[in-house]
Amino acid sequence: MDLELYNDTYDWFCDSLERQEASILDIGCGPGNISRYLLKRNSKLKITGLDVAPKMVERAKNHLPNAAFHVMDCRELHLIKDKFEGIICGFTIPYVSPADCKKLFSDCYKLLSANGILYLSFVPGDMQQAKVLTGEHGERMYFYSHLVENIKGELESNGIIILKIYHKVYEKRDQSEEIHTIIISKRIDAQILSDVE
Repeated sequence: MDLELYNDTYDWFCDSLERQEASILDIGCGPGNISRYLLKRNSKLKITGLDVAPKMVERAKNHLPNAAFHVMDCRELHLIKDKFEGIICGFTIPYVSPADCKKLFSDCYKLLSANGILYLSFVPGDMQQAKVLTGEHGERMYFYSHLVENIKGELESNGIIILKIYHKVYEKRDQSEEIHTIIISKRIDAQILSDVE
């Protein structure tokens, strides 16, 4: 994917973190492309990346020896005991069922430290109309679109408030265009939320 299209969104995420030495969790890290950009921008970040595909994790480790990468399914986030000041989910939720997506947001809230920043990117649309994609080795997977209003509602019900929404026009390999949505949000603890209301 053309990462340059999203650089301003990664910059906004970085600028929203409270510390230069922030701990970041990159969920669905793939070969580490987003982590690489974040570390180029700020080498003091402490990045942990997770992906369900062992080959992707191996590539990420080779590309970024100064970050930690592990094989893990995002449905197992509840097993992590650490807290993170930022979480990146770069095009992870399109591969997660609606039910698992709800759990993912709940897990992200628990993994975020106070005022932690959450980055989500996805293709907006009706999640009931999942596409079946075929990978380069013939593996099949579902690809879910998500309604922006549904995502906002799920985040807010988990104590995560929206800071910024981007809509990017992405040109696919066949030259057709697709809208990509990026939501950057922040964990707000219940006491702070009641004070605001």
